[in-house]
Amino acid sequence: IVASAGDHYPLEAAAVALARDLAVPSAQYIDTWYNYRRRFEHSGGLVYPDHILVIDDLARREAVGDGLPPERMVVVGQPAWEHSPPLDWAPRDQVLFLGAPIRRDYGFSLGFDEETVWRVVLEAAEICPGKFRRLMYGSHPGQSTIISESVEPAVLVEDSMAALKQAGVVLGIFSSPMIDAYIGGRRVVSVQPNVGSRDYCPLSRHGRIARVGDARSLIEALDASFSEPSDFARALSGSTDRLEKWLWSALGTRGRSGMWKPKQSVIAGT
Repeated sequence: IVASAGDHYPLEAAAVALARDLAVPSAQYIDTWYNYRRRFEHSGGLVYPDHILVIDDLARREAVGDGLPPERMVVVGQPAWEHSPPLDWAPRDQVLFLGAPIRRDYGFSLGFDEETVWRVVLEAAEICPGKFRRLMYGSHPGQSTIISESVEPAVLVEDSMAALKQAGVVLGIFSSPMIDAYIGGRRVVSVQPNVGSRDYCPLSRHGRIARVGDARSLIEALDASFSEPSDFARALSGSTDRLEKWLWSALGTRGRSGMWKPKQSVIAGT
C-alpha cells in the first residue's frame, strides 16, 4: 500500500494500519523538502510505514536530521516535477501570488501568516506599480472561503497551475507550484516577513531563489539575477523509472519483464 505523506491526514495513518493488518509492505512518499517529521505525527504519536520514499539524497539527509529512521528511507525522485514542462514567455509585469493556508496549518508560529505576506505584496505593488501591472492571487484549495473582494486590486484565480502560464513572476511562501514555476523558467520569490524564522521553502533554503521579508526587498529581488533551473531539472530526470523500479522490487517481481504482476494496486492519499 502506497500513501502520500501529507500533514496530519487520518487517511494516511489508516492506510499504514491497513497494510499491517494485511501483512503487506507499506510506503509513504514525501514529495518535497520540508516538514519531514511532522508528516508522520498523528494523534497516537509517530506512525511510520515500512518505507519512506524521498526525492533525493538531500531530502534523505534533511529527513534523517529531522529524526526520521534512516533504515526506512528510499530515494526515488519526483515524477511530477520530472515532467513539469517549460513555460512559454510571459511578461514580467504579470505577477501571480500563490496563497496558502498558513494560519490554518501553523497558526502564527512562523511569525507571519498568509495575510501578513499578502500585505507585503500589496505594499510592493503600491510602491512600484509598473512591476505589477496585472496582479493575480492564486488561491490554495485550503482557502475555499476566500472571495474576490478580499484580494482586490488583484484578480482572484482558482487554478494556480493554469495561471503560471500567464505570469512572468511568481510569488509565494513555500507552495509546491513555486517549484513548477521555477522549473518552467519563471522568476520566483519567496515572501516570508519573519526572515529570521525557519525557512520552509526549499528553493530559497537551498539558495535557488530569493527569500524576502518586506516590500523594498521584494522589489529589489524582481530585478536581481536568479539561478537557472536546468541542473535542478536534470537531477529529477529518471524519477518515474526509479519509482517504478522500486515498486516492482517491493512486490518481489522483475518489473515489466517479470513473470508475475499484482492483481490489484491500492493507492491512498493525494
